[in-house]
Amino acid sequence: MADPLAIADATEALLLPQDFVGKRVIVSAGPTREALDPVRFISNRSSGKMGFALAHAAKQRGAEVTLVHGPVALTPKTNAIAVNSAQEMLDALKRLLPADVLIMAAAVADYAPATVSASKLKKTTLGATPSIALQQTPDVVASLPKGQTLFVGFAAETNDVDQNANKKLTQKGLDLIVANDISQPGIGMDADDTMCASSDKNGLVKDSGRASKDPHRAHHPRHRRQHQALKLVRRLTVAGARSPALDQHRGRAHPTPLAPGWW
Repeated sequence: MADPLAIADATEALLLPQDFVGKRVIVSAGPTREALDPVRFISNRSSGKMGFALAHAAKQRGAEVTLVHGPVALTPKTNAIAVNSAQEMLDALKRLLPADVLIMAAAVADYAPATVSASKLKKTTLGATPSIALQQTPDVVASLPKGQTLFVGFAAETNDVDQNANKKLTQKGLDLIVANDISQPGIGMDADDTMCASSDKNGLVKDSGRASKDPHRAHHPRHRRQHQALKLVRRLTVAGARSPALDQHRGRAHPTPLAPGWW
């Protein structure tokens, strides 16, 4: 007998609207690891659950999905590329773009050790209060070419959530940002649930409330309306929402200009 979850996935795909057919969606997920030596690294608490759920939801609605993910304890259900560092993630995304939509759900490390030791650093060498020089990692979103792809960013914040998210939306040239309030227990990073609000360049805000990241909890009617990934993917859905630049490249006419607020 086939795996029950695989049966549920196939059944759900038959019931969901296939409004992403013909669209290429790239999703980044999980943390990055910035090596200090062969044993130690700088990273964060991201589990990758949100990005994996988004990739799965987009695939269920007919998209051609590629998931670029850092080190996580999850099994992808789409085409996937595993990376470790911020630079590796940037390189992978550059190779994949342009696409119709890029969802940057990954929690990319902001800093990396300035020097990576080829051998394990010993306590006798580091001393009781070691000082480790850090350098900024590449700004992945800011470094990617804009114009042909709808960019969706994430902002995980503990305070001034809306203000910080909107600042990131503007500074990084995003089309849509999803603000995650990670200050409360049981939501956000390395948790099964999340609570977020998405906003666009016009200031339109949609609050999704607290919801599960797990696509399989959505199969039960009690959880379906709470499945966060489906909510976010629905907001990306609209007839003729393909990037005009990509349609021109593919020899297809775009019915309407891509404008802020179409999602």
